[in-house]
Amino acid sequence: MLRCALAAVPMACAVLLSSCYGDEADGCPPDAGSAVPVKVNVSAGEIGDLNASRAGGDANAEDGEFINTLHVYIVSHEGDNALRTFMNLSPDLTGSALAQKGNLTEWTSEPLTLIPGTYTFYAFANIEEYEGEYGAEGTAVGIQETTGGQLLDDNFVIGQVFSDEDINSFRLFNPAGKIDLDGGKFIPMSAKGELTITSDLNASGGIIVDLPLERLVSKVRMTVGDGATLSSNASVTFSGCSQNVPLMAASTGISRGSRGVSTTKSFENGSRQVEFYVNETPAGDPFTVTLNTGNTTGVSTYQATTELDNIPRNSIYPLTLTFDGADIQLTPTAYLQVNGLPAYDVTYDVDYDTNTYTFGITYGSYLVITPSVNGAQGTPQFTWSEVTGNPDGMGPITGDVQPPTLRANSLGRLFTGDASIDGNEYRLLLRAQWTVADGDGQVHDYDRTYNVIVEISQNYNDVLNGITDNLSLSSAGTRGAVTTLSPERLNMVKVK
Repeated sequence: MLRCALAAVPMACAVLLSSCYGDEADGCPPDAGSAVPVKVNVSAGEIGDLNASRAGGDANAEDGEFINTLHVYIVSHEGDNALRTFMNLSPDLTGSALAQKGNLTEWTSEPLTLIPGTYTFYAFANIEEYEGEYGAEGTAVGIQETTGGQLLDDNFVIGQVFSDEDINSFRLFNPAGKIDLDGGKFIPMSAKGELTITSDLNASGGIIVDLPLERLVSKVRMTVGDGATLSSNASVTFSGCSQNVPLMAASTGISRGSRGVSTTKSFENGSRQVEFYVNETPAGDPFTVTLNTGNTTGVSTYQATTELDNIPRNSIYPLTLTFDGADIQLTPTAYLQVNGLPAYDVTYDVDYDTNTYTFGITYGSYLVITPSVNGAQGTPQFTWSEVTGNPDGMGPITGDVQPPTLRANSLGRLFTGDASIDGNEYRLLLRAQWTVADGDGQVHDYDRTYNVIVEISQNYNDVLNGITDNLSLSSAGTRGAVTTLSPERLNMVKVK
Protein backbone atom coordinates (compact mmCIF):
# COMPACT_ATOMS: atom_id res chain seq x y z
CA MET A 1 0.00 0.00 0.00
CA LEU A 2 1.09 3.49 -0.76
CA ARG A 3 1.30 5.94 2.10
CA CYS A 4 1.89 9.65 1.61
CA ALA A 5 4.28 9.86 4.50
CA LEU A 6 7.80 11.08 5.22
CA ALA A 7 6.25 14.36 6.22
CA ALA A 8 9.01 14.49 8.80
CA VAL A 9 11.56 14.69 5.98
CA PRO A 10 11.41 18.38 4.99
CA MET A 11 13.03 20.00 1.96
CA ALA A 12 15.90 21.05 4.17
CA CYS A 13 16.99 17.43 3.96
CA ALA A 14 17.03 17.47 0.14
CA VAL A 15 20.76 16.80 0.04
CA LEU A 16 20.25 13.50 1.84
CA LEU A 17 17.15 12.51 -0.08
CA SER A 18 18.53 13.31 -3.50
CA SER A 19 21.69 11.31 -2.88
CA CYS A 20 21.79 7.82 -4.38
CA TYR A 21 21.32 4.55 -2.59
CA GLY A 22 24.56 2.59 -2.49
CA ASP A 23 23.40 -0.31 -4.64
CA GLU A 24 21.99 1.64 -7.59
CA ALA A 25 23.23 0.20 -10.85
CA ASP A 26 24.25 3.27 -12.77
CA GLY A 27 25.06 6.00 -10.28
CA CYS A 28 22.84 8.96 -9.56
CA PRO A 29 19.67 9.46 -11.57
CA PRO A 30 20.18 11.98 -14.40
CA ASP A 31 17.36 14.23 -13.21
CA ALA A 32 17.80 14.46 -9.45
CA GLY A 33 15.32 17.31 -9.31
CA SER A 34 12.49 14.99 -10.31
CA ALA A 35 13.54 12.17 -7.99
CA VAL A 36 11.09 11.16 -5.28
CA PRO A 37 12.14 10.28 -1.71
CA VAL A 38 11.05 6.75 -0.82
CA LYS A 39 11.21 4.41 2.15
CA VAL A 40 10.33 0.71 1.98
CA ASN A 41 8.56 -0.87 4.95
CA VAL A 42 8.32 -4.66 5.25
CA SER A 43 6.07 -6.07 7.97
CA ALA A 44 5.08 -9.50 9.21
CA GLY A 45 1.53 -8.34 9.75
CA GLU A 46 -0.75 -6.19 11.83
CA ILE A 47 -1.91 -6.83 15.37
CA GLY A 48 -4.69 -9.36 15.16
CA ASP A 49 -3.98 -13.00 14.32
CA LEU A 50 -1.19 -15.41 13.39
CA ASN A 51 0.97 -12.61 12.04
CA ALA A 52 0.28 -10.11 14.81
CA SER A 53 2.80 -8.32 16.97
CA ARG A 54 3.44 -10.24 20.17
CA ALA A 55 3.99 -6.88 21.84
CA GLY A 56 0.25 -6.40 21.54
CA GLY A 57 -0.42 -9.38 23.77
CA ASP A 58 -1.92 -11.45 20.96
CA ALA A 59 -2.62 -15.01 22.03
CA ASN A 60 -2.45 -16.27 18.45
CA ALA A 61 1.16 -15.26 17.92
CA GLU A 62 4.00 -17.55 18.93
CA ASP A 63 7.74 -17.13 19.24
CA GLY A 64 9.46 -17.71 15.91
CA GLU A 65 6.51 -16.96 13.61
CA PHE A 66 7.99 -13.74 12.24
CA ILE A 67 11.12 -12.48 10.43
CA ASN A 68 14.53 -14.11 10.89
CA THR A 69 16.20 -13.21 7.58
CA LEU A 70 15.00 -10.71 5.00
CA HIS A 71 15.74 -9.97 1.34
CA VAL A 72 14.28 -6.88 -0.35
CA TYR A 73 14.77 -5.93 -4.02
CA ILE A 74 13.56 -3.24 -6.40
CA VAL A 75 13.18 -4.04 -10.11
CA SER A 76 12.79 -1.18 -12.61
CA HIS A 77 10.62 -1.21 -15.72
CA GLU A 78 12.65 0.37 -18.50
CA GLY A 79 11.33 2.22 -21.53
CA ASP A 80 11.31 -0.85 -23.74
CA ASN A 81 9.39 -2.67 -20.98
CA ALA A 82 12.45 -4.71 -20.06
CA LEU A 83 12.96 -5.41 -16.36
CA ARG A 84 16.26 -4.78 -14.63
CA THR A 85 17.27 -5.33 -11.01
CA PHE A 86 17.75 -1.82 -9.70
CA MET A 87 18.41 -2.05 -5.95
CA ASN A 88 19.19 -4.61 -3.29
CA LEU A 89 17.88 -3.33 0.06
CA SER A 90 18.41 -6.60 1.97
CA PRO A 91 19.36 -5.83 5.58
CA ASP A 92 21.88 -7.68 7.74
CA LEU A 93 19.79 -8.82 10.72
CA THR A 94 22.49 -10.83 12.50
CA GLY A 95 22.73 -8.08 15.12
CA SER A 96 19.00 -8.10 15.87
CA ALA A 97 18.10 -10.15 18.95
CA LEU A 98 14.47 -10.28 17.79
CA ALA A 99 15.37 -11.50 14.30
CA GLN A 100 17.66 -14.20 15.62
CA LYS A 101 14.66 -15.74 17.37
CA GLY A 102 12.32 -15.22 14.42
CA ASN A 103 10.43 -12.46 16.22
CA LEU A 104 11.15 -9.34 14.14
CA THR A 105 7.79 -7.96 13.02
CA GLU A 106 8.86 -4.96 10.93
CA TRP A 107 11.80 -3.43 9.05
CA THR A 108 12.06 -0.04 7.31
CA SER A 109 14.77 0.99 4.86
CA GLU A 110 16.84 4.15 4.99
CA PRO A 111 15.54 6.93 2.71
CA LEU A 112 16.36 6.45 -0.96
CA THR A 113 15.39 8.23 -4.17
CA LEU A 114 13.64 6.90 -7.26
CA ILE A 115 13.22 8.81 -10.51
CA PRO A 116 9.77 8.69 -12.16
CA GLY A 117 8.99 5.29 -13.61
CA THR A 118 7.43 1.95 -12.74
CA TYR A 119 9.03 -0.34 -10.16
CA THR A 120 8.28 -3.76 -8.74
CA PHE A 121 9.19 -4.43 -5.10
CA TYR A 122 9.95 -7.93 -3.78
CA ALA A 123 10.44 -9.09 -0.20
CA PHE A 124 11.30 -12.59 1.05
CA ALA A 125 11.73 -13.77 4.63
CA ASN A 126 13.25 -16.98 5.94
CA ILE A 127 13.43 -18.80 2.58
CA GLU A 128 17.18 -19.41 2.11
CA GLU A 129 17.34 -23.04 3.27
CA TYR A 130 14.05 -24.24 1.81
CA GLU A 131 14.45 -26.50 -1.20
CA GLY A 132 12.25 -26.34 -4.27
CA GLU A 133 12.15 -26.28 -8.05
CA TYR A 134 11.25 -23.98 -10.95
CA GLY A 135 10.56 -24.37 -14.64
CA ALA A 136 8.40 -26.90 -16.45
CA GLU A 137 8.87 -30.15 -18.29
CA GLY A 138 9.31 -29.79 -22.03
CA THR A 139 10.89 -26.33 -21.84
CA ALA A 140 14.46 -25.57 -22.90
CA VAL A 141 15.58 -25.25 -19.30
CA GLY A 142 13.32 -27.96 -17.92
CA ILE A 143 12.77 -28.36 -14.21
CA GLN A 144 15.61 -27.12 -12.02
CA GLU A 145 15.99 -27.90 -8.32
CA THR A 146 17.58 -25.31 -6.05
CA THR A 147 17.25 -23.58 -2.69
CA GLY A 148 15.45 -20.34 -2.03
CA GLY A 149 18.71 -18.58 -1.27
CA GLN A 150 20.33 -19.64 -4.53
CA LEU A 151 17.22 -18.66 -6.48
CA LEU A 152 17.50 -15.10 -5.17
CA ASP A 153 21.25 -14.92 -5.82
CA ASP A 154 20.77 -16.10 -9.41
CA ASN A 155 17.86 -13.81 -10.28
CA PHE A 156 18.39 -10.50 -8.47
CA VAL A 157 21.73 -9.32 -9.87
CA ILE A 158 22.16 -5.55 -9.81
CA GLY A 159 22.08 -4.04 -13.31
CA GLN A 160 21.16 -7.27 -15.10
CA VAL A 161 18.00 -7.93 -17.04
CA PHE A 162 15.47 -9.60 -14.76
CA SER A 163 12.85 -12.20 -15.70
CA ASP A 164 10.21 -12.95 -13.12
CA GLU A 165 9.48 -16.34 -14.73
CA ASP A 166 11.80 -18.27 -12.40
CA ILE A 167 10.51 -16.41 -9.31
CA ASN A 168 6.87 -16.92 -10.25
CA SER A 169 7.32 -20.61 -11.09
CA PHE A 170 9.41 -21.51 -8.02
CA ARG A 171 7.62 -23.87 -5.61
CA LEU A 172 8.89 -25.09 -2.27
CA PHE A 173 8.82 -28.77 -1.36
CA ASN A 174 6.41 -29.26 1.57
CA PRO A 175 7.43 -26.14 3.54
CA ALA A 176 5.01 -26.84 6.42
CA GLY A 177 6.76 -30.16 7.03
CA LYS A 178 10.19 -28.50 7.16
CA ILE A 179 9.42 -25.73 9.66
CA ASP A 180 11.43 -26.14 12.86
CA LEU A 181 11.09 -23.04 15.04
CA ASP A 182 13.16 -24.47 17.88
CA GLY A 183 15.86 -25.53 15.40
CA GLY A 184 16.02 -22.14 13.69
CA LYS A 185 14.11 -22.94 10.47
CA PHE A 186 11.42 -20.28 10.42
CA ILE A 187 8.24 -19.80 8.40
CA PRO A 188 8.86 -18.81 4.74
CA MET A 189 7.13 -15.60 3.59
CA SER A 190 6.95 -13.42 0.48
CA ALA A 191 5.49 -10.14 -0.76
CA LYS A 192 5.34 -8.31 -4.07
CA GLY A 193 4.03 -4.91 -5.11
CA GLU A 194 4.20 -2.56 -8.09
CA LEU A 195 4.42 1.22 -7.92
CA THR A 196 4.43 3.90 -10.60
CA ILE A 197 6.21 7.06 -9.47
CA THR A 198 5.52 10.45 -11.01
CA SER A 199 7.35 13.67 -10.32
CA ASP A 200 4.27 15.30 -8.77
CA LEU A 201 4.56 12.86 -5.85
CA ASN A 202 7.57 14.87 -4.75
CA ALA A 203 5.27 17.63 -3.55
CA SER A 204 3.98 15.38 -0.79
CA GLY A 205 7.41 15.10 0.76
CA GLY A 206 7.88 11.46 -0.20
CA ILE A 207 6.19 8.10 0.10
CA ILE A 208 6.46 4.86 2.02
CA VAL A 209 6.02 1.61 0.15
CA ASP A 210 4.41 -1.02 2.39
CA LEU A 211 5.14 -4.70 1.72
CA PRO A 212 3.07 -6.91 4.08
CA LEU A 213 4.56 -10.41 4.06
CA GLU A 214 2.35 -13.45 3.63
CA ARG A 215 3.27 -16.85 5.05
CA LEU A 216 3.29 -19.69 2.53
CA VAL A 217 1.69 -21.96 5.12
CA SER A 218 -1.35 -21.86 7.39
CA LYS A 219 -2.27 -23.11 10.83
CA VAL A 220 -4.88 -25.65 11.87
CA ARG A 221 -6.20 -24.99 15.37
CA MET A 222 -7.91 -28.19 16.48
CA THR A 223 -10.00 -29.02 19.55
CA VAL A 224 -11.20 -32.52 20.45
CA GLY A 225 -14.68 -32.27 21.94
CA ASP A 226 -16.23 -34.51 24.57
CA GLY A 227 -17.10 -38.01 23.46
CA ALA A 228 -13.65 -39.50 22.89
CA THR A 229 -11.22 -40.79 25.51
CA LEU A 230 -7.60 -39.86 24.81
CA SER A 231 -4.62 -41.66 26.29
CA SER A 232 -1.25 -40.05 27.00
CA ASN A 233 0.06 -40.91 23.51
CA ALA A 234 -2.95 -39.74 21.47
CA SER A 235 -2.30 -38.04 18.12
CA VAL A 236 -4.13 -36.63 15.12
CA THR A 237 -3.25 -36.84 11.41
CA PHE A 238 -4.43 -34.22 8.91
CA SER A 239 -4.17 -35.46 5.29
CA GLY A 240 -4.76 -34.15 1.78
CA CYS A 241 -2.56 -31.04 1.56
CA SER A 242 -0.54 -29.99 -1.49
CA GLN A 243 2.97 -31.32 -1.86
CA ASN A 244 4.44 -28.08 -3.22
CA VAL A 245 3.68 -24.39 -2.48
CA PRO A 246 4.41 -21.49 -4.89
CA LEU A 247 6.79 -18.86 -3.56
CA MET A 248 4.60 -16.03 -4.87
CA ALA A 249 0.94 -15.78 -3.88
CA ALA A 250 -0.38 -14.84 -7.33
CA SER A 251 1.41 -17.63 -9.22
CA THR A 252 -0.88 -19.82 -11.29
CA GLY A 253 -0.52 -22.96 -13.36
CA ILE A 254 2.29 -24.29 -11.18
CA SER A 255 2.72 -27.99 -10.47
CA ARG A 256 1.86 -28.49 -6.81
CA GLY A 257 2.47 -32.22 -6.94
CA SER A 258 -0.01 -34.56 -5.30
CA ARG A 259 -2.37 -33.79 -2.44
CA GLY A 260 -0.79 -36.56 -0.46
CA VAL A 261 0.96 -34.59 2.28
CA SER A 262 -0.04 -35.52 5.84
CA THR A 263 0.77 -33.86 9.16
CA THR A 264 0.70 -35.83 12.41
CA LYS A 265 0.68 -34.04 15.75
CA SER A 266 0.65 -35.50 19.28
CA PHE A 267 -1.38 -34.09 22.18
CA GLU A 268 0.74 -32.94 25.11
CA ASN A 269 0.17 -32.96 28.86
CA GLY A 270 -3.39 -34.21 28.67
CA SER A 271 -4.49 -31.32 26.43
CA ARG A 272 -7.40 -31.76 24.03
CA GLN A 273 -6.16 -28.93 21.82
CA VAL A 274 -3.37 -28.96 19.25
CA GLU A 275 -2.02 -26.60 16.58
CA PHE A 276 0.11 -27.40 13.53
CA TYR A 277 1.18 -25.92 10.20
CA VAL A 278 -0.15 -27.10 6.83
CA ASN A 279 0.69 -26.18 3.24
CA GLU A 280 -1.44 -23.75 1.25
CA THR A 281 -3.78 -25.99 -0.76
CA PRO A 282 -6.14 -24.92 -3.59
CA ALA A 283 -9.73 -26.10 -3.96
CA GLY A 284 -10.11 -29.82 -4.63
CA ASP A 285 -10.88 -32.83 -2.49
CA PRO A 286 -11.71 -32.32 1.21
CA PHE A 287 -9.17 -33.12 3.91
CA THR A 288 -9.11 -36.31 5.98
CA VAL A 289 -8.74 -36.14 9.76
CA THR A 290 -7.71 -39.30 11.65
CA LEU A 291 -7.73 -39.29 15.46
CA ASN A 292 -5.63 -41.99 17.11
CA THR A 293 -6.78 -42.13 20.73
CA GLY A 294 -3.82 -44.28 21.77
CA ASN A 295 -6.18 -46.60 23.63
CA THR A 296 -5.51 -50.36 23.75
CA THR A 297 -9.11 -51.02 24.79
CA GLY A 298 -12.26 -49.35 23.51
CA VAL A 299 -12.11 -47.10 20.44
CA SER A 300 -8.59 -46.62 19.09
CA THR A 301 -9.29 -44.67 15.87
CA TYR A 302 -11.82 -42.14 14.55
CA GLN A 303 -11.86 -40.65 11.05
CA ALA A 304 -13.84 -38.13 8.96
CA THR A 305 -13.48 -35.75 6.02
CA THR A 306 -13.93 -31.98 6.29
CA GLU A 307 -16.38 -29.76 4.47
CA LEU A 308 -13.46 -27.44 3.72
CA ASP A 309 -11.67 -28.33 0.49
CA ASN A 310 -9.01 -25.60 0.36
CA ILE A 311 -6.65 -23.79 2.72
CA PRO A 312 -5.44 -20.30 1.69
CA ARG A 313 -1.93 -19.28 2.69
CA ASN A 314 -1.56 -17.18 5.81
CA SER A 315 -4.82 -18.41 7.34
CA ILE A 316 -6.07 -20.05 10.54
CA TYR A 317 -8.51 -22.97 10.34
CA PRO A 318 -10.42 -23.55 13.63
CA LEU A 319 -11.57 -27.18 13.68
CA THR A 320 -13.48 -28.95 16.46
CA LEU A 321 -13.84 -32.75 16.43
CA THR A 322 -17.21 -34.03 17.66
CA PHE A 323 -18.49 -37.57 18.08
CA ASP A 324 -21.69 -39.45 17.15
CA GLY A 325 -23.20 -36.32 15.58
CA ALA A 326 -23.99 -35.03 19.04
CA ASP A 327 -23.67 -31.33 18.24
CA ILE A 328 -24.30 -28.69 15.60
CA GLN A 329 -22.26 -26.06 13.78
CA LEU A 330 -23.28 -22.42 13.54
CA THR A 331 -21.61 -20.36 10.80
CA PRO A 332 -21.86 -16.55 11.16
CA THR A 333 -21.53 -14.02 8.33
CA ALA A 334 -21.70 -10.28 8.96
CA TYR A 335 -21.78 -7.27 6.61
CA LEU A 336 -21.73 -3.55 7.22
CA GLN A 337 -24.74 -1.67 5.88
CA VAL A 338 -22.57 -0.17 3.13
CA ASN A 339 -23.26 -1.16 -0.47
CA GLY A 340 -20.49 -3.11 -2.15
CA LEU A 341 -18.49 -4.04 0.95
CA PRO A 342 -17.83 -7.75 1.57
CA ALA A 343 -18.37 -9.72 4.76
CA TYR A 344 -16.15 -9.09 7.76
CA ASP A 345 -14.79 -11.44 10.43
CA VAL A 346 -17.07 -12.08 13.41
CA THR A 347 -15.77 -12.86 16.87
CA TYR A 348 -16.94 -16.36 17.76
CA ASP A 349 -17.03 -18.15 21.10
CA VAL A 350 -18.63 -21.46 22.06
CA ASP A 351 -19.32 -22.73 25.56
CA TYR A 352 -19.77 -26.46 25.10
CA ASP A 353 -20.91 -27.03 28.68
CA THR A 354 -23.89 -24.70 28.40
CA ASN A 355 -24.67 -25.07 24.66
CA THR A 356 -24.10 -21.32 24.27
CA TYR A 357 -22.75 -19.60 21.15
CA THR A 358 -21.63 -15.97 21.37
CA PHE A 359 -21.06 -13.80 18.30
CA GLY A 360 -19.45 -10.35 18.45
CA ILE A 361 -20.27 -7.81 15.73
CA THR A 362 -20.39 -4.03 15.33
CA TYR A 363 -23.44 -1.77 15.11
CA GLY A 364 -24.77 -0.98 11.63
CA SER A 365 -24.46 -4.61 10.51
CA TYR A 366 -26.40 -7.41 8.91
CA LEU A 367 -25.80 -10.77 10.59
CA VAL A 368 -26.64 -14.18 9.11
CA ILE A 369 -26.24 -17.35 11.20
CA THR A 370 -26.50 -20.67 9.36
CA PRO A 371 -26.90 -23.93 11.37
CA SER A 372 -25.84 -27.38 10.15
CA VAL A 373 -25.18 -30.87 11.52
CA ASN A 374 -22.34 -33.03 10.21
CA GLY A 375 -23.39 -36.55 9.29
CA ALA A 376 -27.12 -36.10 9.96
CA GLN A 377 -29.57 -38.53 8.40
CA GLY A 378 -32.39 -36.90 6.51
CA THR A 379 -33.02 -33.18 6.95
CA PRO A 380 -32.34 -31.58 10.36
CA GLN A 381 -35.07 -29.29 11.69
CA PHE A 382 -34.12 -25.87 13.06
CA THR A 383 -36.46 -23.44 14.82
CA TRP A 384 -35.34 -19.92 15.82
CA SER A 385 -36.96 -17.68 18.44
CA GLU A 386 -36.10 -14.49 20.33
CA VAL A 387 -35.87 -14.21 24.07
CA THR A 388 -38.26 -11.59 25.48
CA GLY A 389 -36.74 -8.43 26.88
CA ASN A 390 -34.07 -7.80 24.21
CA PRO A 391 -33.05 -4.13 23.87
CA ASP A 392 -34.07 -2.07 20.84
CA GLY A 393 -31.88 -2.04 17.75
CA MET A 394 -32.36 -5.52 16.24
CA GLY A 395 -34.82 -6.37 13.48
CA PRO A 396 -35.39 -8.94 10.71
CA ILE A 397 -33.69 -8.83 7.32
CA THR A 398 -36.53 -8.29 4.84
CA GLY A 399 -36.60 -9.06 1.14
CA ASP A 400 -35.82 -5.48 0.13
CA VAL A 401 -32.70 -5.27 2.30
CA GLN A 402 -29.36 -6.24 0.80
CA PRO A 403 -26.68 -7.66 0.68
CA PRO A 404 -27.37 -10.97 2.53
CA THR A 405 -29.36 -13.75 0.88
CA LEU A 406 -30.82 -16.05 3.52
CA ARG A 407 -30.55 -19.79 3.13
CA ALA A 408 -33.15 -22.20 4.45
CA ASN A 409 -32.91 -22.44 8.27
CA SER A 410 -30.64 -19.36 8.47
CA LEU A 411 -31.36 -16.54 10.89
CA GLY A 412 -31.00 -13.00 9.52
CA ARG A 413 -30.94 -9.89 11.66
CA LEU A 414 -30.38 -6.21 10.94
CA PHE A 415 -28.74 -4.05 13.64
CA THR A 416 -29.23 -0.31 13.61
CA GLY A 417 -26.38 1.97 12.63
CA ASP A 418 -26.85 4.09 15.75
CA ALA A 419 -23.75 3.88 17.97
CA SER A 420 -26.02 3.99 21.02
CA ILE A 421 -26.49 0.20 20.78
CA ASP A 422 -22.74 -0.36 21.23
CA GLY A 423 -22.35 -2.77 24.15
CA ASN A 424 -25.87 -4.19 23.84
CA GLU A 425 -26.48 -7.92 24.09
CA TYR A 426 -29.24 -9.72 22.17
CA ARG A 427 -30.39 -13.25 23.04
CA LEU A 428 -31.96 -15.86 20.76
CA LEU A 429 -32.84 -19.53 21.03
CA LEU A 430 -32.29 -22.27 18.46
CA ARG A 431 -34.08 -25.60 18.74
CA ALA A 432 -32.37 -28.29 16.63
CA GLN A 433 -33.70 -31.78 15.93
CA TRP A 434 -31.80 -34.40 13.95
CA THR A 435 -30.94 -38.09 13.60
CA VAL A 436 -27.47 -39.66 13.32
CA ALA A 437 -26.20 -43.24 13.08
CA ASP A 438 -22.98 -43.96 15.00
CA GLY A 439 -20.09 -46.18 13.90
CA ASP A 440 -21.91 -49.31 15.12
CA GLY A 441 -25.03 -48.47 13.09
CA GLN A 442 -27.03 -47.45 16.16
CA VAL A 443 -29.49 -44.61 15.42
CA HIS A 444 -29.61 -41.66 17.80
CA ASP A 445 -32.26 -38.93 17.85
CA TYR A 446 -31.31 -35.50 19.16
CA ASP A 447 -33.55 -32.64 20.27
CA ARG A 448 -31.55 -29.77 21.77
CA THR A 449 -31.97 -26.07 22.43
CA TYR A 450 -29.02 -23.70 22.11
CA ASN A 451 -28.49 -20.21 23.50
CA VAL A 452 -27.30 -17.73 20.88
CA ILE A 453 -25.97 -14.38 22.07
CA VAL A 454 -25.12 -11.47 19.76
CA GLU A 455 -22.89 -8.85 21.37
CA ILE A 456 -22.33 -5.41 19.83
CA SER A 457 -18.71 -5.52 20.89
CA GLN A 458 -16.55 -4.85 17.82
CA ASN A 459 -15.27 -1.34 17.07
CA TYR A 460 -17.00 0.09 13.99
CA ASN A 461 -13.95 1.95 12.68
CA ASP A 462 -11.71 -1.09 13.14
CA VAL A 463 -14.15 -3.24 11.17
CA LEU A 464 -14.50 -0.64 8.39
CA ASN A 465 -10.75 -0.09 8.16
CA GLY A 466 -10.14 -3.82 8.06
CA ILE A 467 -12.51 -4.24 5.13
CA THR A 468 -11.19 -1.29 3.14
CA ASP A 469 -7.54 -2.24 3.80
CA ASN A 470 -8.19 -5.70 2.39
CA LEU A 471 -9.99 -4.20 -0.62
CA SER A 472 -7.12 -1.87 -1.54
CA LEU A 473 -4.46 -3.59 -3.57
CA SER A 474 -2.87 -0.19 -3.89
CA SER A 475 0.18 1.03 -5.73
CA ALA A 476 2.50 -1.33 -3.91
CA GLY A 477 2.00 -4.14 -1.48
CA THR A 478 -0.11 -7.25 -1.13
CA ARG A 479 -2.70 -8.33 1.39
CA GLY A 480 -0.82 -9.44 4.46
CA ALA A 481 -3.47 -9.92 7.12
CA VAL A 482 -4.25 -13.41 8.31
CA THR A 483 -7.60 -14.85 7.28
CA THR A 484 -9.49 -16.75 9.96
CA LEU A 485 -11.58 -19.34 8.17
CA SER A 486 -15.09 -20.20 9.30
CA PRO A 487 -14.93 -22.58 12.28
CA GLU A 488 -15.90 -26.14 11.40
CA ARG A 489 -17.28 -28.85 13.67
CA LEU A 490 -16.37 -32.25 12.23
CA ASN A 491 -18.35 -35.31 13.29
CA MET A 492 -15.87 -38.18 13.71
CA VAL A 493 -16.77 -41.78 12.82
CA LYS A 494 -15.37 -44.76 14.72
CA VAL A 495 -12.97 -46.81 12.56
CA LYS A 496 -11.65 -49.35 15.05
